[in-house]
Amino acid sequence: MTEQKNLLIALYDADDLRSAALKSKLGSMGHQTIVFTRITNLPNILKRGRRRFDLLLAPLQEGLVERLLSLGQEASDMPTLLLVDPAQWGHPLFRGNDLVWCDVVDFDIARTQNEELAWRMRALLARRGKAALARAAQNANLAWGDYRFLERHRIVLHRDREIFLQPRQFDFALELFRNMGRVVTRDWLWSALWRATLLRGDSRVFDVCAANVRRKLELCAENGFVLKAVYGQGYLLSECVPLPGTIRRTVPAG
Repeated sequence: MTEQKNLLIALYDADDLRSAALKSKLGSMGHQTIVFTRITNLPNILKRGRRRFDLLLAPLQEGLVERLLSLGQEASDMPTLLLVDPAQWGHPLFRGNDLVWCDVVDFDIARTQNEELAWRMRALLARRGKAALARAAQNANLAWGDYRFLERHRIVLHRDREIFLQPRQFDFALELFRNMGRVVTRDWLWSALWRATLLRGDSRVFDVCAANVRRKLELCAENGFVLKAVYGQGYLLSECVPLPGTIRRTVPAG
């Protein structure tokens, strides 16, 4: 296996002595480690903030699993290696698949060899790297013109801006693009997106959603796509070629 690059590691551990020993071990392996001792700092660690961490390392301890589970996607976006001593293998974590995105290693600071820890980190990052490539390939298939849909994050990229849509707005917009040139009917919208929260005959919610999608994505001739309501049926997104000399709109969505 190829030599592992030096990593920037976020280490969460409330035990000062253990974290100091583990930081020293990681330092001898060539890695830079930033230690966090408060569990309330975990959201900022996982969002990566101004520093882009390569992975999160954390000895399994009280409240950690619950906090990770509560963070949902924020946690699943950060490669995480949990260090577990033999007495902890009965933890509820290991009876389900709630944390399938992380690795767990039987670990003792005094006895675990650097080579074993390095191998575990390499394996985790290699697996997550393959998953990231797969997601990128999937996202590449969700692109039309200058619009690219990041389904995992529910974000639309349009040139140099990120457009954040509400969940139903994102689903609605994605279906419009997937059905380019075909009418997306109100009956389909009711069945797929609004069942149990909207009366079938109430089309005003659809109209409001369509208006918000049109405004936020700036669906207009200048940007190459036009969204129209089809009377008595639903909504139609059409691709068009901007007229020569027109300036494409890039006004940030409000």
